[in-house]
Amino acid sequence: MGQDRSIEQFLRDMRDAADGVANLVATTDRETFMTSPTGSWAIERGIIQLGEIACQLRARHGDYVETHPELDPPGMRSARNIVVHGYATIDRARIRRIAVEKAPTVGAAADSLLLDLATNRDVER
Repeated sequence: MGQDRSIEQFLRDMRDAADGVANLVATTDRETFMTSPTGSWAIERGIIQLGEIACQLRARHGDYVETHPELDPPGMRSARNIVVHGYATIDRARIRRIAVEKAPTVGAAADSLLLDLATNRDVER
């Protein structure tokens, strides 16, 4: 992701990644997730993407994230690091819990903030 990405672009990416994780969780039952590598890989990939977007957004637009902490909930970036670097010790229950609890919240926050940005842009015209 380039230096020149706007907040709006990051928010769209975050919303789309969160929606993808939420859809995968909805279609992958807990047992399949816990016992089948193919049942968890896609969700783990989505967690990596969400965590990376949160890291990049914070690095490039830290002031915005400070005023909207719902975009970087506790555990999201660390879950990304666990999946990427701790592949041999992944706690699937923890990853699933983050996917179930945090992805929809982050997606809804990004969507709401996108709406706010669009509304403010329309008002300024």
